[in-house]
Amino acid sequence: MSPSVSAPVTSTRRIPVPNITWYGPLKGEGSVDDVVSHTAEVHDALRIHANALALSAEFLLDVLPKHRTGDAQIGVQQAKLDYWVYMHDPQNFMGAKSIEDGHWVNGYGEQRRRALGESEGPIKPEGRHHWVPGLHPMQKAVDHAVQNAKVR
Repeated sequence: MSPSVSAPVTSTRRIPVPNITWYGPLKGEGSVDDVVSHTAEVHDALRIHANALALSAEFLLDVLPKHRTGDAQIGVQQAKLDYWVYMHDPQNFMGAKSIEDGHWVNGYGEQRRRALGESEGPIKPEGRHHWVPGLHPMQKAVDHAVQNAKVR
């Protein structure tokens, strides 16, 4: 077995990089990843990308649905090193998941349609379950960001 495979995480083995040789640990505290990930430039870039992703998802959340009846919103929260971009519906525990992934509902008839203010569309018999596909605003925002990434 080669020394590089069995070397402990704290080894100070030299890693050749063009014009740079790293004498610190390969992983963990003091490694290149650790040092670079804590720089202000990396924090700023992550914040910018997280906010751009949240803006894109918020836009899609506003334009994709036929009816926007809930209070779902997109949020950004700073974690230890990076950011969380999430969808949250304070009024409905499963609301955000239903918007993203879809959900089962009872069918609705003429009475329900009038209550929603709809004048056309399918009439489903009361009590008949059917699947409402998700709008996937978070997934579409991520897909858009990946497709338009400068680095691949």
